Amino acid sequence: MPDARSSAILAPAPRDHSQQCWDSEIQLMDAEQLMALRLTRCRDMIDRALTRPVPHFQRKLADAGIESGNDLERLEQFQAVAMTTKDELRASESAHPPVGDYRFFDLHDAARLGTSGGTTGQPTHMLWTQHDIWVDNDTAARTYWRRGLRPGAIVTQASPAYLYTGGLIIQSSYEYFGCLCLWVPPPDTDEAAEAGIRMWQRIPPDVPFNMFSVGRFKEVAQKMGLDPEADLGLTSGFTSSQGGADLPMLSAGSECFTYLGSPCAEDNGSHLADDYTYVEAVDPGTGQAVPDNEWGLMVVTTFGRDGCLVRYAVGDICRLDRQPCPCGETSIRGWWGGRLQDLLRVQGRRIPIQKIEGALLTIALINRPSVEFEVVRPTDETALLQLRVEAPADDAGQADAAVAAELEKSFGIKSAVEVVEPGSLPRYAFKPVRVVDA
Repeated sequence: MPDARSSAILAPAPRDHSQQCWDSEIQLMDAEQLMALRLTRCRDMIDRALTRPVPHFQRKLADAGIESGNDLERLEQFQAVAMTTKDELRASESAHPPVGDYRFFDLHDAARLGTSGGTTGQPTHMLWTQHDIWVDNDTAARTYWRRGLRPGAIVTQASPAYLYTGGLIIQSSYEYFGCLCLWVPPPDTDEAAEAGIRMWQRIPPDVPFNMFSVGRFKEVAQKMGLDPEADLGLTSGFTSSQGGADLPMLSAGSECFTYLGSPCAEDNGSHLADDYTYVEAVDPGTGQAVPDNEWGLMVVTTFGRDGCLVRYAVGDICRLDRQPCPCGETSIRGWWGGRLQDLLRVQGRRIPIQKIEGALLTIALINRPSVEFEVVRPTDETALLQLRVEAPADDAGQADAAVAAELEKSFGIKSAVEVVEPGSLPRYAFKPVRVVDA
C-alpha cells in the first residue's frame, strides 16, 4: 500500500476546476506565513549542507560566517554567500567524479539522471530523487492551471530527451497533471517536423504548439501546402501575450529549478515558486541585489527539495517586483530577459534580445511564416546595431526601412539592417541563436 507521498507522485488529489489556483494553500498563503515557511526550509537546507556534509556548499557557507541554520534570520543574508557558477559545478564533477561534491544526496538515492544542454560548455549531471520529481511536477501544475489548462486537456510538445531530460520533464509533468500530451519529434529535419504536423492533424491538441521551434514547424507546414495558423493554430512566435516585451520567467534551468514561475491572468510578471526558491536579481560585478524592476543576473537558491543549490547564477537576466498582485497570489513576480551574454549593450541602452524579437514580430513584411533574424553582437556601444532579417526580395526595400523604424520607435536606437533571402539564416530545432559575433 503506497504512503501519501508516493501516491502524490503518481496522481495528485482531484481539484475543483473552478478554483483559482492549483495549490491555494501555498499560492494564496499570507505573506508572513510564506516567509516563515521559506526560512524554515532554508535553515533545514543549511543544516543538511553543514552536517551531511555537502563540502562545496559547506565551504561557501563557512566563508560567509554561517555555521548553523539558526544563523539565518532573513533571506537577504544569502548575499554574503559567494555565487555558485556552472563552471564551479563542472570543476566539482571533474575533481570528484562522477557527480561532484555539491550533492545533498547519494547517487544511488536518485530516481532520474540527465545532463544539461551544454550550450555554455561541458554539460553537467542533473539528479532527481522521487521527491524532487514530484516537486517539478507539482510546481509545473501551478503553471498549467494558471494558463487555463485543466486535467483532461490534449496538449503537445517537441522538446529533446534522452540524457538531455527537458522533454521527459515536460512529459511527466503533463501526465501528472492529467493531460494527454502528444510528444512529437523536435524539428531537426523537415521529415521530423512533418511527422509532428501529421500527428496534430490526426489528433488536434486543445492548445496549439507554441514553443521555441514554432518557426520551423510553420515553415514546413507551408511546404506541405498548409496554412500554419488556420490549419494548425501555430502562432507568430514564442512570446507572452504582452507581445514579447518582457517574457515571463519560466525556468531556472533543469539543473536548478525547472518550473520557477508563470504569469497569472493579470499577465504582469510570473509568480515565482517562493516556497521552494529564493530568487535574486543582482549586479554581476558585485553580486548584490539591484533595485526592484531593474534587470540583473538571476541568482537562485533552492530548498525544500532533496537536491538543492545555493546562490546559483543561472546565466540569465531577470527583474523582480515585490508589489502585491491584484490576483491575490502572494509570491514575488519576475520577468525573464534571456541569457546574460545576449543582453545587448548598444547606444546607451541595455536591451534583452527577446525585446528585439518582440518588436520584429509586429512587422508583417518579415513575420510570415516566422521571423528569422540574427543580431551582430555590438563591440562598439556607440555604433549602429547591425542585424540581418529574412524577407522576400520584392519586399527588401520596404523591410529594411520598416525594421529600422520599429527599432527606433521601440528602443530609440539606430540600426543598420541587411535583408537576406528567406532560408539563408541558420535554423534551429530547439533554442535559436539570435546573437552572433561579427
